[in-house]
Amino acid sequence: MEKFTVWIFIFLMTTLIGNGQEIFPHERKIKMESNYSEFQITARNQADDVSLSGNLVVPSENFSKVVFIVPGSGPETRHNQPYLTEAFLEKNIAVFRYDERGNGSSTGTYNDYSYTLSMLGRDVHSLFEELKTIPVLEGKVFGMLGHSYGGMGVLEAMEMGIEPDFLVFLASPVQKHGAFFIHQIENDNPILIDKFKYNTLEEKVKVMEIINDEIGKNSHLPNQEIRKIAYKKAKEIGYTKKRYKKFSYFSTPYNLEMIKRNFEPFFENLAIPTLYAIGEKDQLISTKKEIQTLETMQNPNIETKIFEGIGHFFKEDPIKIMEAYDINEEPKKFITNWVNGLVL
Repeated sequence: MEKFTVWIFIFLMTTLIGNGQEIFPHERKIKMESNYSEFQITARNQADDVSLSGNLVVPSENFSKVVFIVPGSGPETRHNQPYLTEAFLEKNIAVFRYDERGNGSSTGTYNDYSYTLSMLGRDVHSLFEELKTIPVLEGKVFGMLGHSYGGMGVLEAMEMGIEPDFLVFLASPVQKHGAFFIHQIENDNPILIDKFKYNTLEEKVKVMEIINDEIGKNSHLPNQEIRKIAYKKAKEIGYTKKRYKKFSYFSTPYNLEMIKRNFEPFFENLAIPTLYAIGEKDQLISTKKEIQTLETMQNPNIETKIFEGIGHFFKEDPIKIMEAYDINEEPKKFITNWVNGLVL
């Protein structure tokens, strides 16, 4: 029952909540203190003809660091991660959050099936470059914090050229070519179950691994060509319409682009302070495999942290939608203290 409740929550976060909202049920406005200042920031993503808006909250004239928060999958506004934001501000760290395209004051359209990593990366890149021009941030230490899909978006934006001073990844995929989907199907993700109609888990995993590998080998090609190759391989191994409902596993641009990606070399070569934190009982990302992948790299710039007994949203499962961002005190303190303690 607990696992089922978690997946229902995730479904509500990504599917049932409509676009164009000022604020979502899992968000709230932060408590603005008298010594905080707020700046409205607008950036233009020229490639996609999208205008993006957000809030920069500055704690005092003496702050030295700013954190740009990129939330996970599903539509979000500038009111995401309120508890973590307040904790950063209390430590005299400025925070920037934004309305994702098609939400709040940002233009464009948000669609769970088609909002790809490339689009997210371009949005984040545009906002980052605009923030670098804000006078109040001149000379400040600039960090990026990405949760889950948002962490992949941060990496995408870095490949496009942004240069932050430090990174924080919260339960974000590290392993290449959609390996985290295998963890999800092993944890009875109801959406993936509908996409793999086999008698055993072993059969599902084997088919998923073959498809992931085929997409990964051809990731340098345009998506249209990759999809043709993947469908051909899928047919060879018997993954036809009999084996899934409505869409195949890799049909949507959203899924396909995640399976294409290999950020492992990026992590291996990171040369800036990086924190990777994850809950021990994460049902979306494999804690054991992601941490093993990072530790095998032996990159001295990456610090890893596992929080016992909690899941993907850094609290115990099952979770209530209204309390999604109210993360436990231990991870909240650890994450904000880590950033606060950086000397750069």
